[in-house]
Amino acid sequence: MDTENDKSFINNQRTSESGSHSISMDEGLSNDDIDIHDLEKTSCLRRYFGPVGSGSLRGSIFAMASITFGAGCLAFPYAVSKCGPIISLLIFVVCAATSYYTLYLLLECGSKAKIMDYNLLLEKAAGKKMVFFSDLNNIFLCIGVIMSYQFTVYNFALQLGGKYAGIDPDNEWNKIILIIICFLVIQLPLSLLKNISTLQYASIIGTIALVYSIIVIAVEMPFYVKNNINNNVPFPLFKPLDWSYLDTFATFMFGFSSHNGIFQVFTELKRPSIVRYYKVLERSFIIELVLYITVSFSGYFSTLDSTKDIFLKRDDLPGFNDIFIQIAKLTLFVCLHCSMAINYNIMRMSLKTMFFGGKDIPAIKDFLITVVTYILTNIAVFFISDVTQILGIIGGLCTIVICFVNPITIKLKLSDQPLTSRSNLIALIIGIVVTLSGTAATINSLIFTIFKNVN
Repeated sequence: MDTENDKSFINNQRTSESGSHSISMDEGLSNDDIDIHDLEKTSCLRRYFGPVGSGSLRGSIFAMASITFGAGCLAFPYAVSKCGPIISLLIFVVCAATSYYTLYLLLECGSKAKIMDYNLLLEKAAGKKMVFFSDLNNIFLCIGVIMSYQFTVYNFALQLGGKYAGIDPDNEWNKIILIIICFLVIQLPLSLLKNISTLQYASIIGTIALVYSIIVIAVEMPFYVKNNINNNVPFPLFKPLDWSYLDTFATFMFGFSSHNGIFQVFTELKRPSIVRYYKVLERSFIIELVLYITVSFSGYFSTLDSTKDIFLKRDDLPGFNDIFIQIAKLTLFVCLHCSMAINYNIMRMSLKTMFFGGKDIPAIKDFLITVVTYILTNIAVFFISDVTQILGIIGGLCTIVICFVNPITIKLKLSDQPLTSRSNLIALIIGIVVTLSGTAATINSLIFTIFKNVN
């Protein structure tokens, strides 16, 4: 029921230096708190299909899912093609299970410590130096996300230009001109905006476009399968064990990285309680699993060994102009530029915390940092030929720090049990294995990228 603790819980919201929301849980709720609205005999029709209000349970579930769900999932079919469907499914399950485990740890530790803020919780557990290290990884993660979006939108624009305007998509000068135009006309102006709340609507549309793309991929899959059967296309269940397995691991891991944003969703939840927090976490994760499984394997079974690094780049079926995919590309070209600006603003907040004492960055310095960042990312993207090279680097190390090293460190530091206890040993073993795998994936991607470009 609504108690004084509920009111105190909501009223104690505040904003941390990093710009994220936190809650002082000095009068937090226990696992036994019950929301009267969960007990009301509301009709099922209204409960599941009624209006979705801001801060409602369903609204928070979708908000939580959208934090994770991004354009990186378009590389999932390619990740499956590198290992074959059976091994890829095993890697997918491991990534999903360990990701959910560390999300659970964050929620559990935040509840016990009465701190519902990622950085404040990390600071309490491991000190300010660990927060600095985490912010540094967050900066690199945001840069990597921006690069992956740049790589994606440039490919979409060149493909659409080749299809409808006769532009040669393989001509390097066409790509250079496109990059310069996007940088000057779209990326720089959007990223210099400090109030980016209006761009969030475009981000929502982008999420809808991704869901739409997955539906199209799933619906069209049987036609591609039939075409593959008619053309006797081989269907390998396994691929030889090599370093590409690490790319698959890093790509999947990147897809499940939502850990540093979960508390913001929780703080915006109406009638907050531990029970409702777990509902948001569990149900949003189920949505992510359904979407990710669908795109990964519907995509792979459609094109098998000819799967592209960004799946929407696939060739149309013979004699079929896939206008549905073209619409998705056009929509994503616009929306991913807006998401790019949102991610840059997240990076700006980390820079502000780390180097400017939490104060606003001076205008001229903000301008120069933005210009230099986008020049460097665009130069890097020009020479990168495979989006998994980007995801392998950021999904290997930066994601591991934010999604595994930090949550497990928080768990071990704040635990009231000895290190040799069962729960702490499990956390420690998972942390070591995943960290080593992620580090290996990053090193592998860096070496492959450097070697490929040098040669």
